Amino acid sequence: MISNGKKAAVHIAANQLGLTKTEYKDELNIAVGVRSSLKLTDKTFGKAMEHFKSLGYVGTKSKYFRIIENLPQGDRKMMGKINAIRLDLNLSWKYVDGIAKRVAKVDAVQWAKGEQLRATLQALIIHQKRKKVT
Repeated sequence: MISNGKKAAVHIAANQLGLTKTEYKDELNIAVGVRSSLKLTDKTFGKAMEHFKSLGYVGTKSKYFRIIENLPQGDRKMMGKINAIRLDLNLSWKYVDGIAKRVAKVDAVQWAKGEQLRATLQALIIHQKRKKVT
């Protein structure tokens, strides 16, 4: 089973290629013999992405990867957790930036460091627990 981030990458590739749901499933089947991103493994994920690239998909670095490139290891782990919660709740980076602005007094989560990231992460964890209960 692959991570939510990798599942998102597969769907982003399909969307960028303009594939319908049926075409997307057909292309996954051609590439690796499955019809859902839920059935992908780390090994088949790479093959699927190569197949989408052969169809014309041009990968781009997401905001997440641009943010974490120069962070210290501890901050990088917190940012990874923030991104995981963001993906789990289907939140935009703009929403996460709003939380960071409110709790950490920074304009965007990418500018948060140490305790500011921790405060943002804690707020997102609380938000996640509330969403999962309802």
